[in-house]
Amino acid sequence: MSDAEDDFMCDDEEDYDLEYSEDSNSEPDVDLENQYYNSKSLKEDDPKAALNSFQKVLDLEGGEK
Repeated sequence: MSDAEDDFMCDDEEDYDLEYSEDSNSEPDVDLENQYYNSKSLKEDDPKAALNSFQKVLDLEGGEK
């Protein structure tokens, strides 16, 4: 880097006041996806537990509407 490039990078020390808002709809999607994959992993080892777990997926999906 040249000195001019270094000066350019250091001269702009502005505070931009960025605010990150949480999307309230993102968490249910994550919970739903996690529950689905947990249920899927139970399917071969414990089918009854998998059915109960898939029911939770349906409950979560119904809660989004």
